[in-house]
Amino acid sequence: MLKRRARRNPGNGNTPSYPGKSRFQEKTYYNDEYREQNVFKTVVIIAAILITISVIVIVGSYAISGNDKKSEATKNIPAPTQTGASGDIGEPTPEPTQTADAGTEPQESAQPQESAEPQESAEPQDTTAPAPTGTVLKYKSDSAEVKQLQDRLSELGYLHIDETTTYFGKQTEIAVKAFQRQHGFEMNGEADEAVLAALYSSDAKTYELKDGDDGEDVTILQEMLKKLGYIDQSSVTGHYGSATRHAIRDFQDRNDLEKTSIADKETIDLLYAITSKR
Repeated sequence: MLKRRARRNPGNGNTPSYPGKSRFQEKTYYNDEYREQNVFKTVVIIAAILITISVIVIVGSYAISGNDKKSEATKNIPAPTQTGASGDIGEPTPEPTQTADAGTEPQESAQPQESAEPQESAEPQDTTAPAPTGTVLKYKSDSAEVKQLQDRLSELGYLHIDETTTYFGKQTEIAVKAFQRQHGFEMNGEADEAVLAALYSSDAKTYELKDGDDGEDVTILQEMLKKLGYIDQSSVTGHYGSATRHAIRDFQDRNDLEKTSIADKETIDLLYAITSKR
């Protein structure tokens, strides 16, 4: 500092003298020192600028990286899943499906004599359905048309089962044979197009059994009469003869029905209702 001040103020009388150096040499010395100091300051300033720029670049890169990560995280947010009624999140529960054991044949309801007492219902409406064209329904058929068939047979009194189904079983076959016998068809138990047309017709007859009829349904009627004590086992023949005719007349007389000796729908319905309780 003393040297610098002496150089700036050469006339203050304090300029030190250096042995062996002329004034020109001293001035050159001071100029060199001044240049060195300026170079040093320049280097320091440049270094400071570079450091500042580096800091700005680093901070900027961190900020940009943080924004990219935030944007990526926002994109990866999963869409909300559907919640159930209870608020639990999860996959929708598939509807349960009904399965049948392999090799198991579908069964109709219990035997008619074991069915529950029929309940009173409103007057049946005339809602006859058209017969499906070209359809033949027979034993072991399984379709919606079979249920339609059973509903109509039950309505007319030919079929007595607890609940109609889509399966064409033994009871349905017996009922179809009874309908065929009463309407003059061959009793093969198959509901072809002609049988179905007659069944769904408004002229279809209600079920009845009378003297001279033969069939499995006659045997079922006789079994019910035997169970109630109106006939014995020897009269269970499948033929509607004198023993069955007298037994029906006695049953009608005891239950305040018209004594016709014909097992009409009203008589047969009452027989099923009484035997189902025993």
